[in-house]
Amino acid sequence: MRKNTVFAVLTALIAIALVEIGFGLIYWMRHGENTLLVSETRDHPYTYYTFAPNAKKHVNADGLNTDYGRAKAPGKYRIMLVGGSVARSREASSYQHKISSLLERELNSRLGTSAIEVVNAGMDGYVVQQEFIFVQMALQHYRPDMVVTLDGYNDVMSYDLNRYEGVAGAPHYWRSFQVIADNKKQDQFSFRIKALLRNTTRATEFVMRVLRGEKQSDYSRISASEVEHVVNTYAGTVQDLHDFCSAKGIRYLAFLQPVRWYAPGDAPGPRAGGIPALVRVYAAYENRMKAATYGTSLTGLFESNLKIYLDDVHVADQGNQLFAGAMADRIVAALPDDERVRIAKPE
Repeated sequence: MRKNTVFAVLTALIAIALVEIGFGLIYWMRHGENTLLVSETRDHPYTYYTFAPNAKKHVNADGLNTDYGRAKAPGKYRIMLVGGSVARSREASSYQHKISSLLERELNSRLGTSAIEVVNAGMDGYVVQQEFIFVQMALQHYRPDMVVTLDGYNDVMSYDLNRYEGVAGAPHYWRSFQVIADNKKQDQFSFRIKALLRNTTRATEFVMRVLRGEKQSDYSRISASEVEHVVNTYAGTVQDLHDFCSAKGIRYLAFLQPVRWYAPGDAPGPRAGGIPALVRVYAAYENRMKAATYGTSLTGLFESNLKIYLDDVHVADQGNQLFAGAMADRIVAALPDDERVRIAKPE
């Protein structure tokens, strides 16, 4: 009898271990190419994470993908390019082919000067709330004359990921950042079991969410009022960024980035891969951006050649060059009558 009991317990433990390992392999394969590579990032207060310094990859002490530091040389007109992985130009073939580098050359060429420098402050995965905090915590110390944001996609996808959490402006995978909620559970026995069987727990929680009707593929619950709330959250934070920069004497421009599944204007519904509910959110983003004096929509930038996209949003060198040209058009028009950039500014 005792041998049978021991055998049954061992069999159960082995089965649990195999299930845990099995789910672990599934999640490892599923997230093996996660945007935020653990080896390249580090924890950061308030914004949750930043990139680790790496001189070989042109990453400075603040995690910015730039060779510029906080000190600004006299006579320079500094522009900070803020946003997610598209602004950071993750898919560029080299540092010289990133939007920031191309934009710097484009602006200096058009204005016949060498005074303009563009600092790449794009951070993979950041939503506009993180950008707002990052500008306050670190980027203002770079003494920028202008802050330019290029975003929108991470914000709508973050809402997609977190819409059952009721936090429209939360970063991606908000549950991973719920420190207080987790700390309250630490003294519970169930918390320790969950920590031991993390992958099995994750799979169980997924099943429970499905049983509660919280299916990631179910967008039927997204009402017009919820869309309005999400859009107000995004547009309100962009406005906050503008107001903060204005209070600091910094010019501010916001650009809404293009997305492959979103056809701008009066196009009939989403393209392949687009979800109607999320298209409605993005269309509302675009309308709010166009209505802002500091806002510009770039959603139609690649309409003539959708093959420029590498996925739903990222582009390589050719796309970065188009970004730089379109953004330069708006930036040149917004530049002040400043002796550093006055040399050849068009009338």
